[in-house]
Amino acid sequence: MKIHTGEKPYSCHICEYRCIRKSHLQSHTKIYTGEKPYSCHICEYRCITKSDLRRHQNIHTGEKPYSYNICEYTCIRKSQLQSHIKIHTGEKP
Repeated sequence: MKIHTGEKPYSCHICEYRCIRKSHLQSHTKIYTGEKPYSCHICEYRCITKSDLRRHQNIHTGEKPYSYNICEYTCIRKSQLQSHIKIHTGEKP
């Protein structure tokens, strides 16, 4: 429901960041503490969130979970796919 109402009850005491979930705020505050609890077992990469670590590990596994069926393009990040699709749509932001 908070998504639909726009309510963001959790706020950072250092910056203007506001969010819906307490866990999001906890992840955000790690930016200021420098805490990076997740680490790659293959290289020296460390990060704040488990999802960032999973995304990073695709580099080592070669997994490319995002694909475009028109040209069979595959990539690691959703943002890369969104940029690629613009080639086909002709969109020029």
